[in-house]
Amino acid sequence: MLELIERQNAKEAANLIDWDGILGSLETDLPKIPARPLIEQINPPPYAMPRIKFGKLMPKAEDEEGKGKKKKVAKKAAKKDGPPPKPIKWEDGP
Repeated sequence: MLELIERQNAKEAANLIDWDGILGSLETDLPKIPARPLIEQINPPPYAMPRIKFGKLMPKAEDEEGKGKKKKVAKKAAKKDGPPPKPIKWEDGP
């Protein structure tokens, strides 16, 4: 039993991984990681250009102002004096 363990340890000791060789081959084969993109401000201080408004703050054109509004539809009044609705009769289960 000890001989088997010694043989296994000898096999594992013989298998050495050359990490420097692997990293060197990967650096040549794989593409380089790009640098961080540089962000250029459109409106840097001291705010030479006016701020751009968008979304709800964006000014509406004159012809579009009337189109967005809709009239509310009046709801029908519920009958107060009418008979109550008939209950639903379900079929008995198996």
